[in-house]
Amino acid sequence: MNEPASPHRRAIGADHEHVEKMSSRMTILLVILAAVLVNQLQWVLIPFVFAGLVAYVCTPAIEWLAARTRLPRALFAVAAFFLLLLLASLLAVLGVPSLINALRAIVTDLQGIVTAGVRSAIGNGKVTLMGEAQSAEQIAQTVVRNVRSWLGDAGRLATLG
Repeated sequence: MNEPASPHRRAIGADHEHVEKMSSRMTILLVILAAVLVNQLQWVLIPFVFAGLVAYVCTPAIEWLAARTRLPRALFAVAAFFLLLLLASLLAVLGVPSLINALRAIVTDLQGIVTAGVRSAIGNGKVTLMGEAQSAEQIAQTVVRNVRSWLGDAGRLATLG
């Protein structure tokens, strides 16, 4: 005696069968959409990833201090924030002037810097690149020309900005 399944049970089974058929296609579609979204937002996500990493590193110390002193956790979180802000400010005050000087030197003598780097890698001789013998100066000219054209693209500068 096989009893027919109750209407409630049949409805659940049919719905489950439908979900199983859709889930693999939908999963693939959602993974592709998530990958495209992350690719498009990769520059926007960097600060959030950095903030999450800092929070992950600082949380154990904050929790330990809050448990040890029985003071509010928020107090130590704010203190940690101000300490990190102080360290970032100190780094900026000490590092930004030398960074600006280095960038100024790179911008004013990019050809010389690239030539010296290539010459230190290959020496004074020539190397064969794609069937053509090139000196350090020729390689540096090609690199500088490509960097200038890359920076000349407004879309790339907007992306960097």
